[in-house]
Amino acid sequence: MSCRVCSSGYFLNETKGCSICPDNCKKCSSNGKCSECDPGYYVSPNKTCLMCSKEEKTICNSTTSLQACNTCNNYCMFDDSSNTCRESHCVNYFNGTEFCSECEEDYIFESNGKFCFKPESSCKSFQSSETGIIQCVECHNGYYLTDNYECKQCDKQCKTCISSSEQCLECSLLNANLENNCVECKISNCFQCRVNTNECEECYEGYQLVDGECIGLFFFYYFFSFSLF
Repeated sequence: MSCRVCSSGYFLNETKGCSICPDNCKKCSSNGKCSECDPGYYVSPNKTCLMCSKEEKTICNSTTSLQACNTCNNYCMFDDSSNTCRESHCVNYFNGTEFCSECEEDYIFESNGKFCFKPESSCKSFQSSETGIIQCVECHNGYYLTDNYECKQCDKQCKTCISSSEQCLECSLLNANLENNCVECKISNCFQCRVNTNECEECYEGYQLVDGECIGLFFFYYFFSFSLF
């Protein structure tokens, strides 16, 4: 069996199978080179994931800020909210400051201005938590928000859903909503089925609704004209 797409943490190898990415790597290319690391790690020049480390300075005192007391290794910045170092995903900074002026491609600014994050394509809107962590608060159609602020995909027949992939609020076209589940409409050329009865409410363009069925306009006008004689 061959694969087309692999799960996060795996890459598509030459035999069309899925091989695991290197340690602490979230996304990697077909040759196993890492492009995105797990939290707390950064992508090194040779495309491996190295840990963000922190060193305490000896000049710290009670009036010195946490940022001044700590320095991080290359590619990482000190995060005051978690007292740890993590990858910033920032390309450029404002002169003489630790605040980011330009993010890596496909990344956007976090609310604290020091870090950039890569938004989930399934997430519609974000919000910063009390600790400064960016969390998803609303998902796009076809996804629902979990208790961990992640967007999970609804059942393919659902347009919108809640709590789980099968608790539908709204169905995709060609489906009727029945007790939070979507049942496929069995009527040919029907655009929208009636809720709970599986009867057609609206036909596709070029068809006419006649006695609950969708009839092509050519045949509809032919038989209508014939019935006049």
